[in-house]
Amino acid sequence: MDDSARREVLTGLISIAIAEHDQWAADPDHVYITARVDEAMSELIGVFEEGSIPGDCRELAKTVEAFGSEWVDWQAEVDRRGSAVIPPPESTWKAWEAVVDCYRGVVDPPRRPLESVATLRAQVVPDWQICEIYGWKDSRGNPETRKVEEELASPGKHTTGCVDPVTRKRQEAAERQKALAERVKRLRLQKVARMSSEAPESLAELIQQGVPLHQIAEMLRMSEEQILAECEAQKLPAPPSNPNVQAIVGQHEPEMSEPMARQFDAQESERDRQQTVQPADPPAVDSDLPLEQQIIQYHQHGFAAADIADALTTDDQKVSRQKVQAIVKRYEDDPAAMAMPTGN
Repeated sequence: MDDSARREVLTGLISIAIAEHDQWAADPDHVYITARVDEAMSELIGVFEEGSIPGDCRELAKTVEAFGSEWVDWQAEVDRRGSAVIPPPESTWKAWEAVVDCYRGVVDPPRRPLESVATLRAQVVPDWQICEIYGWKDSRGNPETRKVEEELASPGKHTTGCVDPVTRKRQEAAERQKALAERVKRLRLQKVARMSSEAPESLAELIQQGVPLHQIAEMLRMSEEQILAECEAQKLPAPPSNPNVQAIVGQHEPEMSEPMARQFDAQESERDRQQTVQPADPPAVDSDLPLEQQIIQYHQHGFAAADIADALTTDDQKVSRQKVQAIVKRYEDDPAAMAMPTGN
């Protein structure tokens, strides 16, 4: 397995573990650590221990190793005491948060600084594209090309303190992610507090009140098996189970976390919108340009991905819709990285 594939496996396992953790934190029906969370964490730890670690995942591997040590110690304590509702200590959750923070840096690394206007002009990047890179547009969305000349005449006049559109989107996404992480942490702290306090009621009183089995186990800090055994020993009726819990858990798909799902839905909606746009006249695209830049020019003229693929496919060259979408996405994420060397 090459580094790229291995990296995808490792980051994919962390993504699944994050989804399982966040699902558990937001689920009021389960206070104790569920089997799904334990399995996701254990699988993550085990796979990182085996095989190679790509260069850009080495720091991530260190955080997983530290978390793994904490998690294994907690599992040993659970086995020793025979109780599934012992909360992992705070040090375990701090180690987990370090894993998540490092993972974010791997899958979304810091963006390289924008090149100066003078550098872009020296590379023969057109003025309208420089405006697009820096976000210099008027109220109608037209490029304010005068700012290019003003910036060249007085460096820093418009770039000092300027937040370009791509950076702004990344900052907004980071703020949303931070807010979500803080909410999940609050929910987890509430669960840990509940797990750490024992109910004042006796087992018999809780059964008489109709409290379900899983909740009694949480309140008395015992496993469900221990509760049933104690009921048999005290000749008490078995508490009711909660049939809705399994249904809730069964509906969860861990492959994509909430922020990832929102991003995916937005991208799909945008692609659908693009595919409905039909330009009135075919654009003038320079066939001498590299394929990627031809695709970008078609995209800028409003062509849908499928139409671009058809326009550029020849007997000697097959261009797929997926390839077009990938190049367009790279361009939209970072226009400066794919600037076209054409005249002003």
